[in-house]
Amino acid sequence: VQPSQIVFTSGGTEGNNLFIKGAAGYLKPAQIAVSGIEHPCVAKPTQELARAGWEFIAFHRESSDTSELDKLPGVRHAIGDVRDKDSVRRAMPEGLDAVFHAAAAVGFFEPGYDREQYEINELGTRHVVEAALERRPRRLVVTSTILTYDYHGRVVNEASPPNTDPTFA
Repeated sequence: VQPSQIVFTSGGTEGNNLFIKGAAGYLKPAQIAVSGIEHPCVAKPTQELARAGWEFIAFHRESSDTSELDKLPGVRHAIGDVRDKDSVRRAMPEGLDAVFHAAAAVGFFEPGYDREQYEINELGTRHVVEAALERRPRRLVVTSTILTYDYHGRVVNEASPPNTDPTFA
């Protein structure tokens, strides 16, 4: 990755909208897989893609409310959890044009939430990347959090040091 290929946004909602809508503007309608579909900042732009002719696999937990997605054409559901490596692999067939990974646990500094954040953010992302390396989609796009950088009292840019707190690194 080149510094010019990194885009910083003010938060997850803006970042997810940017990558989903940006890809839609850059790519022709295709078949994609999307994680984190439960969150409105991922679901809303993904719904726009479906209306524009994109086909996608909505990777989500069984407990997720997918009632809005169910109304759209071209949506296939894949039930699973990014913490479960096998469910990630099952959800990602070969031949996809792109995988957009946006699933994350975002409760900032909540006591007792560290383990779940680690499992979802670090292990979950690892599972998605490993499955993508095996299944070989044409593109893999991963959104992240500002908390991967040491941002305390500084402007964050591509030269910023990483956050060394193991919860977010």
